[in-house]
Amino acid sequence: MAIDARAGPTRGVLVDHDNITDIATYLRQFGPFLAERILETYPPLQSTRDPVAPLLTTLLRKPLPAQAVAISGTAKYLRKAKAARIVAECGAGKTFMALGTIHVVAEGRPTTTLVMCPSHIVHTWAREVLMTVLAPEPLSSRLCATVAIA
Repeated sequence: MAIDARAGPTRGVLVDHDNITDIATYLRQFGPFLAERILETYPPLQSTRDPVAPLLTTLLRKPLPAQAVAISGTAKYLRKAKAARIVAECGAGKTFMALGTIHVVAEGRPTTTLVMCPSHIVHTWAREVLMTVLAPEPLSSRLCATVAIA
């Protein structure tokens, strides 16, 4: 056993390195400390107790509660930053959350947004724009053409 002086989650902590043989053991031992450090470094912009963006009610589809929190937090972030990433598991609704964020940041008005996505997802984006954003037909057609070319 030794005091770890290296940078990282074990710095200054009494650590027995012999019992850490895999990532699962590491996370069991240091998970709470890592979670605390993450929250200190990256405090959440949106809490589940905070009201969500009112413009979400104008979307054609209603976001799930977790999606509404993510959309509202990402919109808050984009008011200060130039870009944002939505990272989540498959099927979490990342495309929908991105469209919701764009809608909230643009305050429901038509806007130009650069979407960077793999080529196999372009048609998904075009479909999601039509299913999600409340826009006049000519604008929706233009959006689909722009997403398909990108």
